[in-house]
Amino acid sequence: MTSSETQQKILALVDQLAGSVSPEMISFLDYLSCNTTPATDRILDETDEGILIHIIRSQLPPGDQERMTYLHEKQEAMGFDDQEQQEFLRYLQQLQQADIDRLAAMIQLARLRRVPLKTVIAEFSAGQARAE
Repeated sequence: MTSSETQQKILALVDQLAGSVSPEMISFLDYLSCNTTPATDRILDETDEGILIHIIRSQLPPGDQERMTYLHEKQEAMGFDDQEQQEFLRYLQQLQQADIDRLAAMIQLARLRRVPLKTVIAEFSAGQARAE
């Protein structure tokens, strides 16, 4: 399967799951198409599953999450200065990168398990809902 065929298949799945493709998803697909290396095309084995699950479940460290929540609440209540704004933007960039990494790991895990991507997404969405 070519890269463009894979992209089209992913777009179709995303459309089924979300109803529309966000600009972030398009950026992610562009990222995948430009950054595919032989390492990501290699055959996955069972030892990779644990690594992929760890990536999918990863979150900001608790201290960083608390600080980001504080900054968000402060922004909502009274705004913040340039330094705080830059700090908040760094946290947002970290979260966006983590989301990209999680989705890439889900794609790899679906390949490894030979199941549809939506199955893996549903598995980890259900697990996250139980944790909350």
